[in-house]
Amino acid sequence: MTCLQVNPPRFTFVRLRHDFKGWVRSDFPTESIADVLNQFDNGFGENSARLLKDDGKSRVVQQVFEDQAGKRWDIVVKRVRYSVPLRRLGFLFFASPASRSLRGALLLQQGGIGTARPLAAIETYGWEGLGTSYYFAETVENGKTLYVAWKEAGEEQLPGTAAAKRRRHLLKQLSAFVCRIHGSGIYHRDLKGSNIIVQKKEAGTIGFVLIDLDRVRKNRAFRWRKRIKNLIQVCRLRRLSDRDKVLFLSEYSRQCGISKQKMKSLVKRIVRLTRSGAEGSAVAAKSC
Repeated sequence: MTCLQVNPPRFTFVRLRHDFKGWVRSDFPTESIADVLNQFDNGFGENSARLLKDDGKSRVVQQVFEDQAGKRWDIVVKRVRYSVPLRRLGFLFFASPASRSLRGALLLQQGGIGTARPLAAIETYGWEGLGTSYYFAETVENGKTLYVAWKEAGEEQLPGTAAAKRRRHLLKQLSAFVCRIHGSGIYHRDLKGSNIIVQKKEAGTIGFVLIDLDRVRKNRAFRWRKRIKNLIQVCRLRRLSDRDKVLFLSEYSRQCGISKQKMKSLVKRIVRLTRSGAEGSAVAAKSC
């Protein structure tokens, strides 16, 4: 697994039956991994499993099981399988999506950024399964995607201005979270609403968790165009009005110490780009 230069803390490199190998967290039951992986091909039957995504290339499944010691595990497993021969051969020379996800999770943890606790990154090393990898992480408790959380916030029936205040609070918390990501030099290439989890905590507070980590990078010099691209991705959240975008971007600028003059230019530019539609936003983001 080429992306991990040194042994990750509390992870052990293992070889499993059926041509599986990878890094496994020391407290995660290795004997259960092969059983979980086999079910991806043979079906999950009556097991406590729920399909979250299946688009051909990637499949995401949530599964609950008990290990041999009787401990209950609630996990999410993402399998990425490349069918193109050239992409499959790339596994011999480049990091797999699973190992990149593990690296991304460790980077986020080092930077104090919320992410689902990583458990394992497994690859197939036999020729038949070459091009397939699996990333294991714990399920985020009391969490829902930003897209769902924002949709529900817009549908809440609360007296007076309570609903509007709750949405503003969510945007302010989100702006601080994105600023903290960028301040840590971390760049997520796909910072859309479905890859940000809003987690309810005690006393009614909320936190944020990043998922889909195979495109997370650490940058020594965080270029302005990457900030622009991430902010565009967040501002393309459905049902986000121009006023909401202005609040989010203004709070982000304040949190990050951006000057008022640059803030005005930033707000004007991103509101205009995200108003022009998905295609225009994508082209604009690439040109930034």
